[in-house]
Amino acid sequence: MKDVNQNLLNPLSKGRLQLNRRFSVVLICFGIASLFWFLIALSNDYNTRISIPVTYVNIPGKKVVINDLPKEISVIVKTTGFKIISFGFNKKQESIEIDVASKMKSSSISSGFMSLATKAFLPDFNKQLGKEVTVSGFEPDSIIFNFRDKVTKSVPVFIDLKATFARQFDTSSSPVASPAFIEVSGPPAILSKLKVIKTELVETGELRSTFKKKVGLVKNKLLTYDISEVNVTVPVEKFTEGTVDVPVNAINVSKGFSLKTFPEKIKVRYVTSLSDFNRVSPAMFDAIVDATDLGIPSPR
Repeated sequence: MKDVNQNLLNPLSKGRLQLNRRFSVVLICFGIASLFWFLIALSNDYNTRISIPVTYVNIPGKKVVINDLPKEISVIVKTTGFKIISFGFNKKQESIEIDVASKMKSSSISSGFMSLATKAFLPDFNKQLGKEVTVSGFEPDSIIFNFRDKVTKSVPVFIDLKATFARQFDTSSSPVASPAFIEVSGPPAILSKLKVIKTELVETGELRSTFKKKVGLVKNKLLTYDISEVNVTVPVEKFTEGTVDVPVNAINVSKGFSLKTFPEKIKVRYVTSLSDFNRVSPAMFDAIVDATDLGIPSPR
């Protein structure tokens, strides 16, 4: 009976195996056909839009742009699907430099305003995008420049500092920026009100020794600096406590009177850095009693 059942099952098993093989062959053929279709589709040309970052260089030396310029230009291109996919994978497009002075006319400079057609930079875009890409449009189609005369003045550096100190440690003098002044260029209306140029925030841990760091300056889109960083130094020393006895002196004592204090000396407690500890002397302190406020009558 067992052999009979096995003989009945074997044809069924063989049939299923053959069906599975045929299905697998169909799937493989479908996959290969889909791949070829996809490759053929990618080889065709399509229109798409990509955004390319731009930087503006060669601004005329005595001018400054006071309006916001577009940081990206949207370009309408026609190219193959393969190239479009490569744009998608290359998330960070290389920036294109726009040479402002090369496209300007002297009349534009004197008037203070200039409208520059974006298509004037088509050769620059073609150079970056390659021969396989055809550029058919830009957005915005023009770039507006609003110029003002540029002046220069020396401005002090302000250190934006947030420092903490370990116990018994502190600054021995004010923080120092080197250089302490920088040359700033920009519109006269802004420079006339400019008092300082701030550094980026400087944060320290618990300081136990002198702190030194190169720090960037806070940028302003309408201003240019002759340098971009300064060296910041925070002098730090260990401090200690000391005491000195200081004699008490009287002032404004009426003629014919004398004034005696008890005690004649007072003890002054002070805190100073270790490097200055031996320089401290009683002569540096004054203890004064003003007799004017004691109500002593003047002699007749």
